[in-house]
Amino acid sequence: NYSHYYSGYSVRNIYLENGLRLVSTYSGIFLNDTIKISNPGYANGYFVKIRDQYYLSSDHLYVFKEPASFEQIGTGDNVFAGYSRKLVVYKNEVFSMNTKSVNRFDSSFELQPIHQGNEYYDMEVVGDKLLFSTQTGEVFVYDGLNVRELLKLNTRIRDIYPFKNTLYLSSEEGVYTIQDLNPGTLTLIAKTPFTVMVLVDAMRN
Repeated sequence: NYSHYYSGYSVRNIYLENGLRLVSTYSGIFLNDTIKISNPGYANGYFVKIRDQYYLSSDHLYVFKEPASFEQIGTGDNVFAGYSRKLVVYKNEVFSMNTKSVNRFDSSFELQPIHQGNEYYDMEVVGDKLLFSTQTGEVFVYDGLNVRELLKLNTRIRDIYPFKNTLYLSSEEGVYTIQDLNPGTLTLIAKTPFTVMVLVDAMRN
């Protein structure tokens, strides 16, 4: 084991796999601790692997090019969709969460909106559903055809984290849980203001 200290940097996301470590900060992107990538100069979204290709959401959408550079995908954001924040695969299709919309990417990486009208903060695949959360406290569910509201809190929901049959919602009021996507089980389990993320280990810590 070892540690690496990024002095003075605000770390936003860490991606790890064998032979590849990418640390995204507001002041630069670091590859395997030693290489600082010059463009883009910062990252505020997620770095993900989709179908053997790596993508970075950082306002604009980028594809990673070996050995250590990024190329912008011009269709990853626009004035109507907002900035790129996260990509996931749902039902063998790529979906993009942007600041102003949730979208399906077609084969040409053109954005096809499935929901608009909010500011979006997180998106996760949960079972056979796609969930996304908003600045105004909604959690929406998409089943591949239709979008419906699952629940609404009176607080910004920054993070959705599924663990077995429990869904953890990180909000500015604290951490909520629901069971089996049943909003009737909504429980505030931690009064920790401005929670931005929850992770659960195998021992439910």
